[in-house]
Amino acid sequence: MSERTAGILIDRASEWGHGELTSLLMRAGVGSADPGQGSGLSRSKRAGAALRDAFKRRNDAGLVECARLLLNGYRPAEPDEPWVRDLVASLRTDGYLAERHATPGAAGVWGEPTETYEWTVGPLGADELPLPPQAGSVQRLLEDRGFTVAANHYGQAYRAYSSGDLEASNAQLRAAFESIAIEVARTVLGSDQPSGGAALDAMNRATVFVKGEFEFLKGLWQLSHANGSHPGLSSEQEALFRFTAITAALQFLVQRFA
Repeated sequence: MSERTAGILIDRASEWGHGELTSLLMRAGVGSADPGQGSGLSRSKRAGAALRDAFKRRNDAGLVECARLLLNGYRPAEPDEPWVRDLVASLRTDGYLAERHATPGAAGVWGEPTETYEWTVGPLGADELPLPPQAGSVQRLLEDRGFTVAANHYGQAYRAYSSGDLEASNAQLRAAFESIAIEVARTVLGSDQPSGGAALDAMNRATVFVKGEFEFLKGLWQLSHANGSHPGLSSEQEALFRFTAITAALQFLVQRFA
C-alpha cells in the first residue's frame, strides 16, 4: 500500500469523532498504535499514529479494511466526492479496486424500489498476478535494453489503466507492442517493417518462431486493434487480459530476440 493512500485514509479518518474513530481503527485491525481518546491528542494525530504504524508494518489488509469502512461510513460515499475519487485512484495504483454496488430494496413511497449501496475493496485482477510489480519490471526491462519508445508507451498504458482510462491503456499497449515487434524484426532480420503485423509476418517467414508462438503473437496483435481507444468499449476484465497478455508478449520478444 502506498504512502499516498495511507495519507488519504488519515485525512478522512480525522473527520470522524473521537468515539467513532476508536471503533473505526479497532474494526479495521489497525488500532494497536492508537494513543486513545483519553490521550488528549487531536483526532488527526490519533488517526495518523495508528495508520502510519499500519503503513510501516505493511499491514495492507488493515489499511484496505479501513478504506472500506471509510467509504461506507455513516452512509456509502458518493463516487464523485473529491476524497473518494482520490482514494479510488490511489487504491487502483496500489493494485486494489474500490467499487460501489447497488442492491434493490423494498418499494418506496411511490411504489418504486429503493436502492441501497455498499462499497467493496479488493485486489485488482487475480491475486496470483501482482500487476504493479510486473508492470514496473517490464518497463525497466524495456528501458535497460534501449527500447525507450516502447517503454514510454508501456508506462503510459499502466498509468492509464491505473486511473481507470481503459481505452487509453489499450491504445498505448498496442503502440508498445508495435514498437517492440518492429525493433525486434530489425534486430533479427536486419530490415525495417512498416507495421507490427508486417514485422511478425516477416519473422515468421524467416522461421524464427517455434510452433504456436507466431499464432499467439499474431492473434494478440489482431486483438489489440479491437475496442482500442474508443470510449466505453473496454471492460475491466478485457483491459486486464490485454495488459497481462501484451506484457507477456513484450517480455517474450525482448528476452528471446533482443
